[in-house]
Amino acid sequence: MDTSGLEGHHLYKRFGGTQALDDVSITVRAGQIVALLGPNGAGKTTLLKILSGLFVADAGDVLVKGSGSRPDSELAYIPDNLGFWPHLTGLHNLDILLDMSGTRPSRGSLVSILERVGLAKVAVRRCGGYSLGEKRRLALAMVLLRQPRILLLDEPTVGLDVDGVKLFREALHQLAAAGCAIILSSHQLTEVERLADAVAFMHVGTLAELGPLSPLLEAYGKWHLRVEEPTRLVEAIRGIRGVTRVDCDGDLIAIWSPIDPTRAVMDVVRGNGTTIRQWSFAPATLEDIWSHAVSTHSAVGVVTDAEG
Repeated sequence: MDTSGLEGHHLYKRFGGTQALDDVSITVRAGQIVALLGPNGAGKTTLLKILSGLFVADAGDVLVKGSGSRPDSELAYIPDNLGFWPHLTGLHNLDILLDMSGTRPSRGSLVSILERVGLAKVAVRRCGGYSLGEKRRLALAMVLLRQPRILLLDEPTVGLDVDGVKLFREALHQLAAAGCAIILSSHQLTEVERLADAVAFMHVGTLAELGPLSPLLEAYGKWHLRVEEPTRLVEAIRGIRGVTRVDCDGDLIAIWSPIDPTRAVMDVVRGNGTTIRQWSFAPATLEDIWSHAVSTHSAVGVVTDAEG
């Protein structure tokens, strides 16, 4: 078994009177992409900075697993506020940052990567004139040249156009396939669904690691019931064991439940003498789960096997 990756155990961090992290533990394995989700101020950036070594936790441990003598050289952190030197060209910025990390690619490799990320024509322009999307592409170029074993990203697709987001997604999947352990924070929920293997919700400094994404979406899926006179059934369906939410729109009832409510719903329908027009299941989206997590002011309480 590949034991490489990154672990944070029982991490605490306080800034003045604010508890930014409160007993947070997280593990990302080699080849895994984990997305941190949560509202602003939840502690996502603080966690990433502690895992990267930029912040020191008040308590707890960060372990770089399977590392050599210099684990810091194998870890890359891309913050949300990219700090390139504005008076230097994109190419010069890359040269300096790569040299600082101990990476010395050939000139041919530099040119090839800049072409891949769409910056070949602006590589000799000063970064002060770069758009946010161009700065994101430059950061991606640095990551691709370094090929880190551990990659931490804070809102990596903000400012990117459609082509840039696709490029970023493909690059991260390529890095993960090569064994890179990746943690990213994002508010782009649709993109996270296409990118992450696992997700974790954060809320006011706490974290619940939810494990693989697909089982989570299925567990929070919803059933659609289309019937005549649906309002007669709504209250009865709300009382079914396991049902967490019921919405009614016209003749369509959406039923949220982590367990299959089919038999109980059919009993309610038959008991009311109502005709069924539709009964189907649709997996949840991360937006659905986000809404539930925010409305309950806590991390979603489903934990699945992260090894699965």
